[in-house]
Amino acid sequence: MPSSGEEFLARAGISKEECHAITKSMTGSNDIFPVYYQIMQSYTMQGGAVVVQFREKPIDLEIHETAMEIHKAYVLPITCKQSELFYIYVTPYGGRRVLRKNSVLLKPLKKPPSETLQFSLLRALNVLPKK
Repeated sequence: MPSSGEEFLARAGISKEECHAITKSMTGSNDIFPVYYQIMQSYTMQGGAVVVQFREKPIDLEIHETAMEIHKAYVLPITCKQSELFYIYVTPYGGRRVLRKNSVLLKPLKKPPSETLQFSLLRALNVLPKK
């Protein structure tokens, strides 16, 4: 059974290898990889400090601009780099996950979310003692 990202790739008629080459070209980074979570309407990769998303449908950039105005530092800019055949968007990698409770900032995860994320959230909420 194909993953969500693979379903998008099949519908868009593009391969993972082509996405990797485009991401490398757009970011200038040799350190490229697909992000852990993929959804059915897109395929998302990170190259260095840039996130590149390949999408079937456009992002409503007007709504995104409004979100940026309202939430300032929490919403990063998005730029559309291609709109034919499929869409390609780029945004800087934020590098931090923000938890609003008590304004606690969590460090980015180095591995896929699992129990580590659950324990980090519990620690941030002062439910578990800090290490």
